[in-house]
Amino acid sequence: MSTSNTTISRQAIQVVPAKPFSHGQGFIAYSVNQQSLGKEIAPFLQLDHYFMTQPTFAEHPHQGFSAVTYMFEDSEGSFFNEDSQGDRSTIAPGDIHWTQAGSGIRHNETPIEPGKMCHGIQMFVDLPLADKSLPAQAFHLTAAQIPVYTTDSGGRVRVVVGDANGLTSPLKISTKIRFLDVILPANSSIAERLGTRIEHEVAADESVFLLAVKGSGSVGEQQDVVEANQATLFTPVGNKIHTKAGAEGLQYVLCISQ
Repeated sequence: MSTSNTTISRQAIQVVPAKPFSHGQGFIAYSVNQQSLGKEIAPFLQLDHYFMTQPTFAEHPHQGFSAVTYMFEDSEGSFFNEDSQGDRSTIAPGDIHWTQAGSGIRHNETPIEPGKMCHGIQMFVDLPLADKSLPAQAFHLTAAQIPVYTTDSGGRVRVVVGDANGLTSPLKISTKIRFLDVILPANSSIAERLGTRIEHEVAADESVFLLAVKGSGSVGEQQDVVEANQATLFTPVGNKIHTKAGAEGLQYVLCISQ
């Protein structure tokens, strides 16, 4: 984390739309990856903002990276996860399930109650070379285990992976990333007076991008507009990320590579 007293706000290099894709009648997602944003986002390989109501994907293998499911708190439904290592987990609203595939694993995730909307982020995160050949492991945090902090203007940040604002997620993984779920309130009169903007501290050696989930807002000192299912990659220079909610509020996930 940066300890400088000088605030240098990072600017947006690019704002790109997430690519929509569907699978059958029960799954739609909006995807960003290294091809659309650049290799600067490594070790993040891909993020899919998904909506899923039906069992969609058959049991399938992973190897050499981590397959991660984060269920947003507003999700109506939950997933049941099972894998070839014997893990059997319920991924409820607000939970994160981290499958570190290592040398190889097979798993399957299905909605517990078909027809109920499951809403979240599926992401693939590369593993350090030394960990690619290790036995697979599964890690899980319930919603209650994820630290949360709030701002004076009503912003709410869940520290899902890594640390922020003096809080540290209890998820113990080898990949050095930070992953925050941020909700900023609608641009009401009191929020405008207090400032709807939130400031995230980042270090000089960290790469940063965000994926907007709901609403709209602006990012950086130049206030580049960002809307739902758009991703923003930030410059490598600076120690702060500034974002601001628009009239309808803004939710995004902030992804930081260390």
